[in-house]
Amino acid sequence: MCPAPHLTLAEDLAPRLGSADAPRLIDVCLDEDFALDPRVLPGAERLSYDAVAVDGDGPVVVICQKGLKLSQGVAALLRSRGCPARALAGGAVAWADAG
Repeated sequence: MCPAPHLTLAEDLAPRLGSADAPRLIDVCLDEDFALDPRVLPGAERLSYDAVAVDGDGPVVVICQKGLKLSQGVAALLRSRGCPARALAGGAVAWADAG
């Protein structure tokens, strides 16, 4: 079970990747965090957190290093603009740990 309604767990996201109902993935990891671990989830777009814009009405999952302030803040901003956005719980770290 997901810890909060505005979060998505790695194990819930993985089976959806590549499917017709896959969400748009937006990686907003800071450059210094990305330099330490340059992996990106399959199909994710790397964007600066301040450059993310709503350009559709489909679901979005926002990813940062640990899934805390940055991704949750961007997801909240997108939701305030009418986009069904969530943050990846635990971020890229949780995704890597999930294998």
